[in-house]
Amino acid sequence: MAGILGLLCGLLPLGLGGCANDGAASRALEQSLAPDPALQASPSPAVQPSPSPSLIAPSPDPIASPIAPSPSPSPSPTVQPSPIASLSQELQPYWQDWRKLDRLQGLQDPNQIVTRRQFARWLVSANNQLFQNRPAWQVRSASATSQPLFTDVPTTDPDFSTIQGLAEAGIIPSRLTGNNSPTFSPDGPLTRETMVLWKVPLDLRRPLPPATVETVQKAWGFLDATKIDAQTLRAIAADRENGELSNIRRVFGFTTLLQPKKPITQGEAAAALWYFGPEGQGITAKDLLSNAPSPIAPPASPAVN
Repeated sequence: MAGILGLLCGLLPLGLGGCANDGAASRALEQSLAPDPALQASPSPAVQPSPSPSLIAPSPDPIASPIAPSPSPSPSPTVQPSPIASLSQELQPYWQDWRKLDRLQGLQDPNQIVTRRQFARWLVSANNQLFQNRPAWQVRSASATSQPLFTDVPTTDPDFSTIQGLAEAGIIPSRLTGNNSPTFSPDGPLTRETMVLWKVPLDLRRPLPPATVETVQKAWGFLDATKIDAQTLRAIAADRENGELSNIRRVFGFTTLLQPKKPITQGEAAAALWYFGPEGQGITAKDLLSNAPSPIAPPASPAVN
């Protein structure tokens, strides 16, 4: 600024009194050249950028109800197939009749293997129920004071009276019938040949005739007759006398193989126990079902006067 003033002083005419008084002239000139404060524009306020509408989070509406989440659909329960569905159609009627009667304790799954004690219990129970009006054909229970015939079935066994009673009647082989085995194996599986051995005497109600492997082969044509236990041959040969009502035909159908050591299932046991007696004189579980007494009606409530 001082340089500019000096230059102006040199150029101004002498009539202005020269530039002798530089300081005063400089200050006067600066003031005349300074911008008028009134004319200066006030600073513009800073403009804040407004947020984009898409970035503004909506404020919650206190009146609006909250939207409940949709409940997840519960999974459908898995339907287990009925055990009877796997039982052959030929055996189902026998099973259903006994299940309706509900007289054989533990008869629950037709595919479950039957133990020897179970079948002994069912054999006596079914026989005595079917012949409830014929006491002479019923099997008597053994006395608790009887001397046990099997070392593994003592008097404390829950099925002692049943197993011992069958042995004393000669239905189950024991030392009374010349069988030297001291054990019964109550919890072992019941085999096909043993089922026939115990059941046939309660069908024919008479002593069984002697039989050989050749006798069985002639009666049944079994290719595995040589695998049948010797004491069982008589019962298997005699079972043929009942024709279509024989245990082997009813339980196993037509077969050229007995498979004597194969375990029996509950479904097969139900079929074997469904019929008792010689041909033409027997009785079935269906007969027992049709003659079952109706439930006792509760007494009528007294009339209110």
